[in-house]
Amino acid sequence: MASTSFSTRTGGPAKPATSRAYAATTAAVFVATYPDRTVGFVAIVCHENPSIGEIDMLAVDPDYQLRGIGSALTTFALDHMRSLGIRLASIATGGDPGHAAARRTYGKAGLVALPLVRYYTTLACNSESG
Repeated sequence: MASTSFSTRTGGPAKPATSRAYAATTAAVFVATYPDRTVGFVAIVCHENPSIGEIDMLAVDPDYQLRGIGSALTTFALDHMRSLGIRLASIATGGDPGHAAARRTYGKAGLVALPLVRYYTTLACNSESG
């Protein structure tokens, strides 16, 4: 694939709708274009602890997958966080077969998968409970 360029599309304080319980303080979204079409993006969150960052979301247009764009976005995000002084970066993805390519991409970038179990339950809203 020819050169993929990255540009800042949005940034600034995290919006309440995307804020997490651990109080993310800043977020930035970078887009990948090829040649003039948006083909992917990566959202980076920097937490209150200035040495912790997260790739909150990474996506590539299905028509442009398997061309190295996900890898380029991952590398770009990690380099960007490193330039901000972030020392610990994380990303989460699914364990199902549909996320296998993402897991390979993150592993190739040096991220290490740790065993994790996340439990869920549905909660009835007050209007549904009575």
